[in-house]
Amino acid sequence: MRNRFILLLIIALLIPLNYIQASSLPLSEVDDIHKIIEEENLSLQEWELLIKEQVGSEQFSEVKKNIEVMFEKPLKKVKETDMMIKLQASIYANDVTESITIIIPKQDKQQFNIMYTIVGTKWNEQIEDTYNQKINSLLQRVFTENLTKFSCFTSQPDGMMNSGYLFKKLVDELNINTLSNIKENDFSVLSGYTPRWNSVIPISDEPMNVQIASRKGLGGKTTITIGTPIITNEY
Repeated sequence: MRNRFILLLIIALLIPLNYIQASSLPLSEVDDIHKIIEEENLSLQEWELLIKEQVGSEQFSEVKKNIEVMFEKPLKKVKETDMMIKLQASIYANDVTESITIIIPKQDKQQFNIMYTIVGTKWNEQIEDTYNQKINSLLQRVFTENLTKFSCFTSQPDGMMNSGYLFKKLVDELNINTLSNIKENDFSVLSGYTPRWNSVIPISDEPMNVQIASRKGLGGKTTITIGTPIITNEY
């Protein structure tokens, strides 16, 4: 399963960027999932949004300046190797952590990589509105239409709920066309396509933009992870 996860993630990061599009409301997918989870009285563990892009080096000064203005703090060098320099700035507020990272390769000086991550442990309308506005501003001033975006939501059902029931609920509510459904003793992973969301990646000539994973951990507790277009954290 680990190898399958790594393969899907590599495919998603290497495919032509025009296959992945950002919606006008960057956190709309997270909100869609939260509404379904909330209907079942399930607790939120964590939600996450990842945006990344490779940018030409001629834009470095402007991008760095815009980031530091928006984050109201300087980008600090947090790591340097023979291959790259890593700059980063982070903000924590309202149970939400924002982090933006710039990776400057030493070998290829024609471009650099930007990665923005936002992770939260609470979700409500105020958080959604606040960070939709903030992310949209970031998209306008830092990123371009060539960005890639991934959303992820993690929940832990109580012992009374069968993970199969929740899978079916998500499939029905999101109108998912199932492309594959892998089931093992302690985990299962469903991959498919929903017309509800814009971001897609082509897998075997078919569009895919959602994964649902269920894993039973220590103490028999089950963790459900939903990601679009794929799950980017290991499940």
